[in-house]
Amino acid sequence: MIQPVNFRLGDSLPREINEKWQAELGLLSGSAGFQPAGSVSNAAKLAGRDAGAPGEASRRKAREIELRRRIDDYLDVGHGACW
Repeated sequence: MIQPVNFRLGDSLPREINEKWQAELGLLSGSAGFQPAGSVSNAAKLAGRDAGAPGEASRRKAREIELRRRIDDYLDVGHGACW
């Protein structure tokens, strides 16, 4: 079976851009950074919010999908050094 494999170099998506997008989409919580869809951040627990509510989970999943779309679009442009 033949399968394509893509390799991305470390500079193809700068950390600053990824962090900026996570902040824009509300996926950063303090220094913990990106939290998977099913997890509840410590900040949400301390704030007394129910981060596990069905509505919040679906909104978070939509933001994660948007982040993935932005990353894929950025990587498709081909920024970074070519080796």
